[in-house]
Order: sequence, then structure tokens, then C-alpha cells
Amino acid sequence: TSTLSGQGLEELQGLLKGHVSIMVGQSGVGKSSLLNSLLPAANARVGALSSATGLGAHTTSHAELHRLKGKGKVIDCAGFRDFGLWHLSTDDIHEGFVEIAREAKGCKFRDCLHRDEPEDACQVKRSTREGGRGAIHPLRLASFHRLSGGTSVSSR
Repeated sequence: TSTLSGQGLEELQGLLKGHVSIMVGQSGVGKSSLLNSLLPAANARVGALSSATGLGAHTTSHAELHRLKGKGKVIDCAGFRDFGLWHLSTDDIHEGFVEIAREAKGCKFRDCLHRDEPEDACQVKRSTREGGRGAIHPLRLASFHRLSGGTSVSSR
């Protein structure tokens, strides 16, 4: 979704319809800009991008509920600087990737990392390459690898 090009905004509006949703993320990533694109009347305060880093500034200091056209609500909240997973076990992280956990049941090896194993032994890698319905997007698999640090799931 892009506030600059408008790409994905209509689809996002449809997904938000009839739900209460919250915009959560790091400071300066564009949550308030996205809200303004979805609901211009929100007039949420946004900061200019830094010329040094290309990132936005922390401008939202409280949570605010906004009503969207079409019976939806969005909560714009303050961002955060750091995000850590140190308190989660590897199994907890893996549970957050439901599509990978589902496909991993078809892997030949119980300790499959879905990295360097032969494709015929790794259902996750096959599902990522095959595309189509129920497939794993390559960016999701990359995120999974980055967050899990290459460790395997102890039980499936």
C-alpha cells in the first residue's frame, strides 16, 4: 500500500470495512500518512522525511479512534522505537507464520530449516516457488528466516 501512488488503498479500505483495526509500527513509518490517505478528514499530524535517513519523525503522541466510511474504525497510535523478540521462544516465532507451519508438516525432515535442504525434501520451499493458492510469498519466508535466525522447530 502506498500513500504516494495510492496503490492498494482501495483494497485496504475494503479490508477495514466493518472492523476495528489498529495501526501499529515503528515511529516514522507512515501510519498517520496512511490514515490521512484513507480518511482525509482525520487530518492526522505527520512529519517531514529526514534528508539524512529518509525516515519520518515520531509525531503521534496518543491513540485516537477514527470512524471510516462503511462502518469501520481505525485506531492511530504512537509508534515505537524498538521491537524485540528476545522474550519469545523459537516455537513462538514459528507460530506467527501459520502458512509456513502448515506447509512444514509436509517436509521430509523434522528439523528442516527451509533454507539449504533439497527442494524435494522441503514442502515450504516448494510452496514458495510454486505460487498460486495457499502458497507462501517469498518475502514471508525471508522474514521467517530473519526472525527465526535459522533455528528449527522442535515439535510439529
